Amino acid sequence: GSRVPLYAHRGTNNPSRLFFASLFTTRSHADDAILVSSVTLQDLIQRYAPTVVKLDAEGAERFLRDVEDFGQIRRLVVEWDWTHNKYRRNWEEVRQHLELHDFKVSLRGTMPAFHETTGEALLKDPRGKKRGNTGMIFVASRKAAMAAIAGDLRDVAIPEPESYLGSENAQPRLEEQLLALSMEQLEERLRHFGEPVREVRGEEYFLLGFKERRTAELVKSLCEVYQRPTFRRSIEHSDGVPLQEDGVQKLLEVLRSINFEENLRPSVHAAGYLILKLVAI
Repeated sequence: GSRVPLYAHRGTNNPSRLFFASLFTTRSHADDAILVSSVTLQDLIQRYAPTVVKLDAEGAERFLRDVEDFGQIRRLVVEWDWTHNKYRRNWEEVRQHLELHDFKVSLRGTMPAFHETTGEALLKDPRGKKRGNTGMIFVASRKAAMAAIAGDLRDVAIPEPESYLGSENAQPRLEEQLLALSMEQLEERLRHFGEPVREVRGEEYFLLGFKERRTAELVKSLCEVYQRPTFRRSIEHSDGVPLQEDGVQKLLEVLRSINFEENLRPSVHAAGYLILKLVAI
């Protein structure tokens, strides 16, 4: 790769920072730059095909915006340095670029306040004292990469949940009901029916997408058992216990006193569930 100047930090009494260096001159630094060989993150991704990347690059995290192919990366854990990347537009460029590549970005730190006109991060108070940390951690994750690496699961595809709230006595698809079980419960049910359960090889546990592949495999096997002509499956329906009228009114009064919104839980595959979620004030 090319050779670039690296600037060693100075002007700090913190021993942990004495050997820090950066591509940028934003912090107080030594007079002479050090020329070092460099390689782009894109080159490293293509060479090593990582699935998880942890990045603490003293400002160079801004170059995530230049990566065009994230390969098999499913998670990025990054420290964003507001000293070197001091404008909000620097952050927005990277965030939007990651979202364009199907990453979901979540913060593990606090965003600073910004100047209304310039968009510069306000890292010091009016007296010149530092306001909290000058960096924040963010995590960028994407499920699409996991599905691509997991292989072709079209024969054991996980169905999208449907709503059953408007249909009397309707049942979720068998696959959806089984997906609510853990892998251990799926294996136990297969053994209960006298079916063989494939032993998992030790190295499989460490492969990306193992849980999704294993669950799909077990669900497919169980569905085949349930769908045999010789298998008799009964469905029981229960309406529960009716509430007394005075109890219903008290419950409604409590619910009306709190600001709730209806929220669908797509992660619950035994479809039709609704939960009430408290709205943040």
